[in-house]
Amino acid sequence: MTGKAKEWDVPLFLGEFGAPAGANRGLEYVDMLYRRLDDGFHSGAHCAPVHERHCWPRQGDGHGRAWAQRTG
Repeated sequence: MTGKAKEWDVPLFLGEFGAPAGANRGLEYVDMLYRRLDDGFHSGAHCAPVHERHCWPRQGDGHGRAWAQRTG
């Protein structure tokens, strides 16, 4: 990913990364991702699921947002 960002001369943004709630070593995984982002001065969006909920809203999950229904 860093190579492509450099090729395009754009910042690297890692979108919606994380680990499912209760995942084995999930915290270590997320910490590693933050270290890698920090090392390269990159940024990202951490998704922190609670109670096994999905990061990305899905149709019928109670969110009822039009954009979520369009992306299905």
